[in-house]
Amino acid sequence: MRVIKSSYELINYHGGLPLKMFIHNINYTMYHWHKDIELVFVLDGEARFFVENKNYLLSQNDILLINSNALHSSEYEKPNLILVLQIDPQYFESYYRGFSNILFDCKSIGQDKIDKYDDIRKLLAEMMLVINRKQEAYYIRIQQLLFELILLLLKRHKRIELTNSKTIIKDNEQLSRIIQYIDANYKNNITLSDLASLVYMNESYFSSYFKKNIGISLTKYLAAMRLQNSIKDLLSKDKNINEIALSNGFANEKSYFKVFKQRYGITPTQFRKKTIGDVYSHSYSNNEEFNYFNYSKTKAFEKLLSFTKEEKGIKKIYKDENDELDTKLKEINVNVTHISGQLKRSWSKLMTFGRAAEGLRGEWQKQLREVQKDIPFEYIRFHGIFSDDMMVYHIDEEGKPVYNFRLIDQLIDFFMEVNIKPFVEIGFMPYDLASNKKQTIFWWNANVSYPKDMSRWIELVNRFLIHCIDRYGLQEVRTWFFEIWNEPDLKDAFWYGNDEMFFRLFKETFTAIKDIDPMLKAGGCGATSGIAEWNMKLMDYCLENNLAIDFISIHPYPIELTNKSQNQFFYKGKQVVKYIFADKDFIINTIKQLKEQLKMKGLNNLEIHITEFNSNVQWDYVNDTMFKAPFLVKNVLDNYNLVDSLGYWAFTDIFEERWMSPHIFHGGFGFVTNNGLKKPIYHAYKLLNKLGEELISRNNDYIITKKGSDYQVLIFNYHHFDSLYKNSDESYMSYLDRYEVFERPHRKIVKLILNGLNGNYRINTYRLNRNHGSIFDNWLKMGAIEEMTKEELDYLESISKMQLNIKYINIDNRFTDEIQLEPHEVQLVEFNKIIK
Repeated sequence: MRVIKSSYELINYHGGLPLKMFIHNINYTMYHWHKDIELVFVLDGEARFFVENKNYLLSQNDILLINSNALHSSEYEKPNLILVLQIDPQYFESYYRGFSNILFDCKSIGQDKIDKYDDIRKLLAEMMLVINRKQEAYYIRIQQLLFELILLLLKRHKRIELTNSKTIIKDNEQLSRIIQYIDANYKNNITLSDLASLVYMNESYFSSYFKKNIGISLTKYLAAMRLQNSIKDLLSKDKNINEIALSNGFANEKSYFKVFKQRYGITPTQFRKKTIGDVYSHSYSNNEEFNYFNYSKTKAFEKLLSFTKEEKGIKKIYKDENDELDTKLKEINVNVTHISGQLKRSWSKLMTFGRAAEGLRGEWQKQLREVQKDIPFEYIRFHGIFSDDMMVYHIDEEGKPVYNFRLIDQLIDFFMEVNIKPFVEIGFMPYDLASNKKQTIFWWNANVSYPKDMSRWIELVNRFLIHCIDRYGLQEVRTWFFEIWNEPDLKDAFWYGNDEMFFRLFKETFTAIKDIDPMLKAGGCGATSGIAEWNMKLMDYCLENNLAIDFISIHPYPIELTNKSQNQFFYKGKQVVKYIFADKDFIINTIKQLKEQLKMKGLNNLEIHITEFNSNVQWDYVNDTMFKAPFLVKNVLDNYNLVDSLGYWAFTDIFEERWMSPHIFHGGFGFVTNNGLKKPIYHAYKLLNKLGEELISRNNDYIITKKGSDYQVLIFNYHHFDSLYKNSDESYMSYLDRYEVFERPHRKIVKLILNGLNGNYRINTYRLNRNHGSIFDNWLKMGAIEEMTKEELDYLESISKMQLNIKYINIDNRFTDEIQLEPHEVQLVEFNKIIK
């Protein structure tokens, strides 16, 4: 356990602001002081604070102000959650002369009437929320709130204005020398004489001086400090109890036991055996200041939100019924006669779904049939073609392998019927071939271990390929893709073993495929974390072993792990490793980095397939909202020309990595709900498919294309997650209210100028926004009915279409119009030439 080595704390303020604000769990901080005013707000639990010569037991909702230069410390009483605001008093000197010398009396402890502290609680809660959301102009808002807080303190809690604070500072500097000496020597025998001589006092005066200023006697202070420092040794098995007592300054084991039991109610031996809850279970980062614990962000911000409640519900930061949305202006001025290139339709190359067995169901097949009719894709990818629920492989009573491709035939036959080709992921391991039968993932127990017999694994691959060629013909199978495994970079999640074991599996599988026919397309393998780095290891292995792979596949999910360990990234479909959402340009930056490294290895012509991507790696309520439409359009337009396919994960909410949700709008990955309703992202695909083959112009929020004599303008208004949600805090997310987790919303007004247009045109304007085409938003308007009848479902679908406005116009060389987009809106304007 780390103990403070300096009694003066230097506050590092939030950039440009005269304050520092944070939430933590208090265990124990030794005495220290600073020039800043410190406000403590207990969100949960209990902690004891020692300020000057007094001590205060703070419990839930208590407020305590610690004045500038006041010596103070704190210690654990019960598991706690504490909000702290530290304010630079010097900043306010230009507004209120003598502010730095004011002493405040602000503490809610023991108050019969605590209503006067509610305003402080609300201000502190709102300040913390504003700082963490970091929405536009939050610097101005936080300063406004800070000045409101200062005015409140001056009005209600000003106690006295000191004429000279030098005496206090001098006393604190003297106490600082004493505490620093104890910090450095507590393991030794420190006497009253030693400390008295340090500050040139006699022993009797020093004893009373210490107790008056610290609040406890020197003997108790030394015992407390030695006790706290002994905890880290108790949590280790390196020393016995007697060694711990002596190495921390106690005279003997007996005195250590006595002090320990007085403080904690149990002996050191019992403490060592017993699991101690939140108090001693945390680890510290290298840059952690003082003895502050980690904390539950979601719990903290849910608590803060409770203090911003008003009679009509929760008050949202920046949200007011009378507020107007911010407006951002943009001009697009383009000459449509200038062709800049061809549009690569990589977004319609590949679609995905959960696992092979799901594709045998009637409702699933009904959905795919409709998708292929409406927004057709060329290939389809999925997990588990060799998993046991497809009944492909087992060992009979005589120990011989039995192969059965009947269910695979049913699935691929259906693909052929709806005109889509398989992008075959080779995996996972059949139970009877697995080297570790317990190494599974998802509730359906996909086995991710190495084969116990490599020759039998290769025989399975050979039999499968030969069967497909016999059934569908060599020329057809040559058009398929064979992706070897899935995300082997996630150890103990999708691969049980080291890289060398996987590379051998990859080599043997790749060689088996090419031995059947060199023109079969094989590659892999869907890396998702450290994409460039891990794939370069794979590429080096391929080059060293003369494996001329046909493509590389990746899964650039825009997340960053907060725990570098990837062990148990999923457990049966449940995400257990913490992560944060990455920057909005994560996917394009990842792809550019990968392409640059491939170029350096002479592989710049290697096909790149994104066989999975989404905004999250698990279910997320935003998946059902309008957010996903501009998310898709942005990432398609960013990357369509950089990769060969963009496989959004996944097309349907009939998806079973975990137990199926009973709710329609549960935040599933799909662009179709589990009962076939079309989400906004579905309509976004329709708009993308209306783009032409020739590229006129492309910028960060629009694209202009041409098809024959017609033109298409696609514009979107994307809003990324705000700072809180990016850090996996869901305080502003709820089942019904899903739009409070984004950057400050704004309306976009675009002045569109197209030069070079001549003739008569029919202009079709498709609007996709919360009022037009958002099935979730219309469900809310209907009352958020959970168990819907068929009639209600049909009605909901009928009112959730995109808006289409049509007008006819004659254009003489130049077209000008103003286009308005709401937050999360996607809009397509078609110019279809009329030939008379």
